[in-house]
This record gives sequence, C-alpha cells and structure tokens, in this order.
Amino acid sequence: MAHLFKVDRVRLLCSCGVLKPITAIYFCRHCLKLRCGNCVSHEVDTLFCPNCLENMPSTEARLKKNRCANCFDCPSCSHTLSTRATSIQAPSPDDPAKTVARKVYYLACTSCRWTSRDVGLKDQTVATGGWAEQDNEHYKFLQSLLEHYRSVAQQEKLDRERKRFSHRKSAYLSLTDKYSLPSLLGRKSLTPLSPYSPKGDSGQASEMTPSEAVSEVSGLPDNIFTDELVLSSVTNMVQRMASPEWQPEMTSDLYPLHKHILVKRSLRCRHCEHNLSKPEYNPSSIKFKIQLGALLVEKGKPVWRLRGRNMQPPHYFSVHMSPGESTCQTKSAISFFLIPFSVVAWRRANKVGVNLLVTPKPDVERAKVGFVLRYDYTNTVATATESRTVTLNIPVMVDVGPVSSQ
Repeated sequence: MAHLFKVDRVRLLCSCGVLKPITAIYFCRHCLKLRCGNCVSHEVDTLFCPNCLENMPSTEARLKKNRCANCFDCPSCSHTLSTRATSIQAPSPDDPAKTVARKVYYLACTSCRWTSRDVGLKDQTVATGGWAEQDNEHYKFLQSLLEHYRSVAQQEKLDRERKRFSHRKSAYLSLTDKYSLPSLLGRKSLTPLSPYSPKGDSGQASEMTPSEAVSEVSGLPDNIFTDELVLSSVTNMVQRMASPEWQPEMTSDLYPLHKHILVKRSLRCRHCEHNLSKPEYNPSSIKFKIQLGALLVEKGKPVWRLRGRNMQPPHYFSVHMSPGESTCQTKSAISFFLIPFSVVAWRRANKVGVNLLVTPKPDVERAKVGFVLRYDYTNTVATATESRTVTLNIPVMVDVGPVSSQ
C-alpha cells in the first residue's frame, strides 16, 4: 500500500473492469480471476446480536424486526445500554409499617449518562429486563396495510400459477371422469392455495379504503412563540430517525431501542458458484473456514512491466511478491526477472522495494502510474487435463499524489 490509511492509492483491476484496492478483491481458484464485491453472491449464514453474541434463526429475527429482545441501545447517543443495580426502601410484605431494602435494576448509558428513569420507566426486580414497550398509535393501520399487500401478492402468485398450469386442468378433469373419482375428493384438492382454485376464494385480496388528502391541518401550539426554547431538550435528526415509528421531538420522549442484529455472510463466485469467503458459525470467532482474499492467495514468481502514466519523479513504492507459507520464510525462494539490481532498493522475504523514475506529462495536477503484474500461479485445484502452472496478468494503478509546481 502507498499509505497506511489510504488503501485506494493502490488499486487492482477486477475482472468486471472496476478498480478496487487489494483489501476488497478476492481471487477465485477455479476461475483464476479476480472478483470484487460486485462479482460475488452474498449469502447470509448466521444472524446474531453483537452484544450478547446469541444466534437467532431467520424466522425469529423476522418476527422481532431484526432486533435483539434482551439488549438495548441508548436513544441519545446510540451507545449500548448496561443494566445497573441499586437498592431502594420498600414496605415490608409482612409488616407494612416497616421498610426493607429491595434490589432493583434500571438501564443506564456509560457514555452520555442517560438512564431509563429519565422517561419514567419503572425499575425491574430482575436483571433480565421486562421494561415496558412504547405503544405505536398507528400499529393497527400498518398491520392492515401489510395484510392487504400480502394478500395482493398471494393473489398475483396464484394468477401466475393458474396461467402456467392451465393446460393441466383439462387433463386433470378428464382423469376424474374416466376413473369416476368422487366429486368430493376433487373439491378437497382445490384449496385456496392451489393453482386450480377458482377466483373469489378466501385468498382474494381484501378491499382497502384509500386515504384522502385534507386541506386543513392542525395548528401550532399556543406556547410555541412565548416559551423559551432549550436546544438541549429538543432531539436532533439522528435521534428522531432512530425511532421511525414515533419520531420524538423532545428528549423526554426518548425510549430505549432494541439493538440491531448483525449477520455473518459468505461470498460465492457467480461464475463457478464456489465459495470465496466463509466465516465460522460461532459469533465470537473471527476466523474463516474459507478466505480467498487476493492479498492472501496470490503466489508465484512475479514479472512486472512498467507502463508510464503521469508519475512524479522520484517515487518509491513496494510490490508484494508471493505471500505464501513457504516463500515467506526464506529470501532465496524469490526470483526476480527483468528487474536490474540498480533499481531494487531492498528485498525482504516476499517483498521487494523498487525505485522508479518517470517523467509526468505536462499540465497534470495529479500523478498516476499503471503497470501490469505478471506472475506464474500454481493451480492447486487443477484437474489431470489442466496445467497446474498458469501465467496471470493483473493491471495495477497507483495514485502517487499531486504534482509539484516546482
């Protein structure tokens, strides 16, 4: 890389024609081509909570709106809320005249000091939670819309299936007449979900009353121009959009938010459908079962040729040679071709530093240079009829930086 935090300074040309940094490129061992995020299929392996690291089935995650039921985020700063314990004085169940200490729990943010007591949520007697949920006044209306469009989608699916299997309907009825099957058996098979069911069944979409626009809207409150405005008590756009169902205007109406769940995904090549990246199932593990990143799998004996493009002289950059298990241990395992010893700055295991001197074009504000990295790759998944050693060419583009006016 040309810079530690600027990986876009050195980019490789993907097989789809897009320049990507080497950290965002994968190498398919079966196609022998570079693949970026646009050339692979993304598949969800597991769903888990990033706080409690609990796996969640896809059906349960869909019912819970892709949120964890036990972990909460701060509605003020989006930090993870922690459960705090405290003791309060409560009347004794045996003698109401006496008070005893009772342990209760509440939610608190360690970043902005927001607590669940700020919105009037009652403390719980158990640490597992059970805090009251905020009611949505539009819940019934939204559910009716979902049911309506779900029935519409089901009806459209049945219509497509009916057109697809329309030629089988006559054959089915002729068999019933030929073998004298009971009419009751035929009626039972024509369920509302069957493609042969007639129109007008219970699966038909229900009618919805369309919404009508009104010319009169509710006015502003009377005290909006008289009361002093305190900006610290008004929510910002991030806090409002974190709760799209309610969109609170005041900080006193902020309620704890259930934490969003994350996914572990695997990447599959769209051409040959082989896995390029597959993580482990355990959410607490950061290891991969399959990881074919371009930085990790490209091996061989590189032979590069320079094609000058607006490069500011002199400039120094490093070329990764062969990051493999065997070649990284000894320096003698690397061979250089067409590279004079005078331009090689240093050699270290599987890396080499090269000094290049290229004259930039006139009237160029930013210097760039491109070259082709050619190397021999040993194909470990080749068949008996295929060659195990394949020569690959990878175009590389280096963004050197702005050209000095001196």
